[in-house]
Amino acid sequence: MLPTYNEAGNIVSMLTRLDRVLDGIPHELIVVDDGSEDPLAVAQVASALGARLLVGERNLGPAAARNRGAVEAEGEVL
Repeated sequence: MLPTYNEAGNIVSMLTRLDRVLDGIPHELIVVDDGSEDPLAVAQVASALGARLLVGERNLGPAAARNRGAVEAEGEVL
C-alpha cells in the first residue's frame, strides 16, 4: 500500500520495485491518492503498473490514507 499526495512522478519507481520484490508472491498493490491536485496523473501511473487505486476527495494526511488502504486491502498481511 502506498499513500500519495502530488507524487505521481515519484511513485513509478516505488511501485516498480515493490512489484519486482514481490514477484512470484501473491500480492496486491494499492495506491491511495490523498486528494492530489492532479489525480489523473496518479490514476494513470497506478493503472499502468497494475495497482488498485483509491482516491480521496481532499488531503487528509498520510495516516488517514494508510488507514483507508488498510481497510480496503483484501490480503491477510499488510
